[in-house]
Amino acid sequence: MSLTHHQKGIHISSRNALCPCTSGLRYKHCCGLLNSNASTAAAGHERNRQAGLALQRGGRFFQAIEAYDAVLREQSEDWEVAHMRAVTLYQLGLMDESRAAFAALLSTSAVNFPGFWSNLGLLLASVCPDHLSSFLQNKLVEYRCMHPALTGAKANKDQCIQTSPPKLPTVSVVMPAYMHARYVAEAIASVFAQTRHPLELIVIDDGSIDGTAEHCRAALVAALFPVTFIARENQGAAATLNQGIALAKGDFIQLLNSDDRLPAERIATMLSSLLESNADWGYARVSYIDTHGQPLGHLADARVAALMAAQNATVMSCTLGLAMLRANSAISSGNLMFPQASLGNFGWVSRLSL
Repeated sequence: MSLTHHQKGIHISSRNALCPCTSGLRYKHCCGLLNSNASTAAAGHERNRQAGLALQRGGRFFQAIEAYDAVLREQSEDWEVAHMRAVTLYQLGLMDESRAAFAALLSTSAVNFPGFWSNLGLLLASVCPDHLSSFLQNKLVEYRCMHPALTGAKANKDQCIQTSPPKLPTVSVVMPAYMHARYVAEAIASVFAQTRHPLELIVIDDGSIDGTAEHCRAALVAALFPVTFIARENQGAAATLNQGIALAKGDFIQLLNSDDRLPAERIATMLSSLLESNADWGYARVSYIDTHGQPLGHLADARVAALMAAQNATVMSCTLGLAMLRANSAISSGNLMFPQASLGNFGWVSRLSL
């Protein structure tokens, strides 16, 4: 990282460069040294910058972010530090945050720093697909059928035949419940709030002794679709998942942990994505809440930041398999949706590894 210092509108590429006053001395020994206090402050600022760079080069990205933030609190217009902070966010896998940081620098002198545009290009290449999804391709076909004049040729009549939408497969939600009396009612309510209702909800209490079963019974009264509830002795998470999946009648299985929640669009969005990509299984991004249900900020909680970085590993790897080798980007078994038929390909759950 080269350093840029500003003195009365003069740009010095490095403190070791010759001073522009033509004294023949280096800048740090001439105009860069105005007084002892300024020299001390500048030296401290420089140490902090180099400390952040050393942490970044050493792969200690969270600590590097903290160091860069400390520098920017002292000098908010240190654009090169801001640039390196944006790069560090990218290296962490926090793509949305890195993109926002780069966007904020586009109207600053950071764009003149070596490496800025290549670093931005790396980020954009990581987050932008290299081809249109089948969904977007179909939308383009529909648009051309509506406006054939815009294409300069007649639209393909075969592509424009109106067909009735296919019947979507059904989804069973399977929720193993254990010692989550405080949260289980909210988990069940999130299933009831889905914009696309599942075929059924199967809840199995795995021998809880904290009142979880009673809370399940009370919450399930509000069901608008079939539910199955089983309370039995403790057999372990794997056995409970296997039992719930074996009971499921839906074409797809959506797992849900009893202390988690499903966003309202979860089933509709995941089902559409799996069908579009013809995938055997899938998962989505995860947001994080505290014990009171309040959102947790990624930079305020190192655990959340690490989990978000693990999720973002999927766009930094060539394949999902390589991403999984780097980190568990699914985060939790409750983040999975898969076709019931695919169980014959990889068998039953033998132990929890997610």
